[in-house]
Amino acid sequence: MNRLLAELGIGFAIGVAAVLGGYHLGDVAATNRDKAQALDVERIASKKLADANAKVRATEKKSTQDLATISATYQKGLSDVISTHKDLVARIRSGAVRLSVPARADPAGAAGIPAAATGGRDGGARCGLSDAAAEFLAGLASEADGIARQLSACQAVLNADRAACNAH
Repeated sequence: MNRLLAELGIGFAIGVAAVLGGYHLGDVAATNRDKAQALDVERIASKKLADANAKVRATEKKSTQDLATISATYQKGLSDVISTHKDLVARIRSGAVRLSVPARADPAGAAGIPAAATGGRDGGARCGLSDAAAEFLAGLASEADGIARQLSACQAVLNADRAACNAH
């Protein structure tokens, strides 16, 4: 009977060991499967992140290039404005350019005598401006051209920013 109990005890121990061993192997397999799934999820997330980073870098590069082009165009425009202004002032000072404004004769004329009809191809009398007034107006026009170019550059920057934002 002792022998039978010993054999039953050994059989029971082997059975328990087999069950526990199977459970352990199943647990290891499940853990390995979970780890593999987690690695797959991590690989997919890493790929998506890398793709998103590449897209953002490409957009940033294009934005940088666009802003460099806008800046170069703006600087060239300012240089042209300054050059045109200097040329116009030099031509005013040399007498090659004379600025004038239309002048209306007094309809009643001096002392109530009607003015004679004005002749000429412009259809009216003109009054020449002094060189100082002409230079002032040329400077004012140059400043306005510079402001218009600055506004155009600002609009170009806004449009480039909008295009970059809409790229995402």
